[in-house]
Amino acid sequence: MALTTEESARLHEEARELYEAYGELKAQVRADQSRAELQNELDSVRSRYTVIVKELSKNGASPIEENARIPNFDVARYRAHKPASDELALGDGHIDRVFSLLRPRVVITFVAAAFCAVTLYLMSDKTIGFFVVPSSSMEPTLIPDDKLMTFRKTNYERGDVVVIRDPKEDGAFLVKRIVAVGNDDIYIFEGRIQVNSKRVHEPYINEPMEYEYGPKRIPEGYIFVLGDNRNFSDDGHKWENGVAEDKIVGEVRYIYGPRDRASAVASGSKYFSSAGI
Repeated sequence: MALTTEESARLHEEARELYEAYGELKAQVRADQSRAELQNELDSVRSRYTVIVKELSKNGASPIEENARIPNFDVARYRAHKPASDELALGDGHIDRVFSLLRPRVVITFVAAAFCAVTLYLMSDKTIGFFVVPSSSMEPTLIPDDKLMTFRKTNYERGDVVVIRDPKEDGAFLVKRIVAVGNDDIYIFEGRIQVNSKRVHEPYINEPMEYEYGPKRIPEGYIFVLGDNRNFSDDGHKWENGVAEDKIVGEVRYIYGPRDRASAVASGSKYFSSAGI
């Protein structure tokens, strides 16, 4: 028997409360990983949340809102913070953190000053950018609270992780992965993407896609982007068209914070090349 409106509303409200609890517990896990009881509480929250998701789906009720979905991956491994919103937030205020992470422990004053001057120049020229991730749409590659450093380049490739200007909201930014470029034919079916009739192996995604898209040709001068957390991302498969190339801010090259997450971000272009695209 289908859920009543009131029953559906109650389940949605409980899911939002579980999402909030999940975010708070994740923050505690990040602060103190030695407390096993926190992981047990996380498991309990996820278990009840999963029951609600299945109940809503089984009865044909509307799914949980995207900005209140608990990611479907091992939180103990990734230790993500609760997303503050569903997309990327500008984070230029973290430049001081960049300098503290990148400069050597002992450095001659003029070298540090030169580094700062060059970085500030690149920022003013928009060659380099700094952003903070508050959403789960790019997990497991990027997680909430990751601090990103982007670099502008001339040519962007399939597989690049990029920051783009939100095509639906002025002044907002998104971080996604390019999976097709102008004149490519994109087709999503059976949990995988197909570009120009070639299936692509993507080991960086969170799970196979549960939706279908296309076939569709991407117009010249546009790109088609998806989040790595494919089933929990507002991206190209929900938009009417691709994203104009001039909306690209830069390629994500580094995670510069938190310290335990600091690392380079590799492009996935080799997986498209190996598919013969």
